[in-house]
Amino acid sequence: MDPGPLGQPDLALLEEELVLFDEIRAETSPSRLRDLAHGLLAIEKRRLAADPEYVAAERWKATVEGTITYVGIKASEAVGYDFGPMYFDNTAHAPFSEIVPFYQSGQLDEGFLAGRMPYETGAQLALLLDALDPAQNWQYYLNGQSPNEKRTLIDALEHTLQVH
Repeated sequence: MDPGPLGQPDLALLEEELVLFDEIRAETSPSRLRDLAHGLLAIEKRRLAADPEYVAAERWKATVEGTITYVGIKASEAVGYDFGPMYFDNTAHAPFSEIVPFYQSGQLDEGFLAGRMPYETGAQLALLLDALDPAQNWQYYLNGQSPNEKRTLIDALEHTLQVH
């Protein structure tokens, strides 16, 4: 299993992206979700240009671990259990936008960004994809990858925005 990204992301760009994740989580309008998704992709492109190795590893981990978390969220919904992205032992719906400030203040350790965060952002991306593509064709897109062509949730988002 890929351990995830090594190093530290551009925290200013990451923070900008995480603010969008909060907006995405709160939004219900399909047209506004599309706008937010386009904004997310724009930031992702800037992040990738700033640190290709880190962001590529983060995207892969968000895909692998985030989709697992997404399945757990869907299973929880099926049995009436309240669970979602950014749920912790002491709080539910913790804001994504608090990650960078908490990290900078030392309230989150270095392992959180590479270790736990991709589970949360990946799950939120999968839920966004569900909202943008209710037929869940994004899942077929991901499953269509091959060993020579890896596909991430960000790739699926870009593809979904092109076809819907």
